[in-house]
Amino acid sequence: MSQWTGISEAREAAAKSLASLAGEYGRDSQLWRLCEDLWRSREAEALTSLLYGDFRNAEVILKRGLDILTHAPALVRNGELPLEEAALLLAAV
Repeated sequence: MSQWTGISEAREAAAKSLASLAGEYGRDSQLWRLCEDLWRSREAEALTSLLYGDFRNAEVILKRGLDILTHAPALVRNGELPLEEAALLLAAV
């Protein structure tokens, strides 16, 4: 297993998750835009780790991003938090 395997798997899972969110809520929805922005932010953080050769940290960062994509819809769908508050919470993850 190469160092890239976990990173590739996380990126593929995120693409599927974002596509699912787009299908359910639409690409114009605030939730999709929030999730997409948060994922892109995690990708940028992971890239910085990769530039320093830290594959393990990059993978951890991307998996944290996947957690965001998993939990964000449930927070909003269940009405647990308004979108603005959910965005603050998720950005801190």
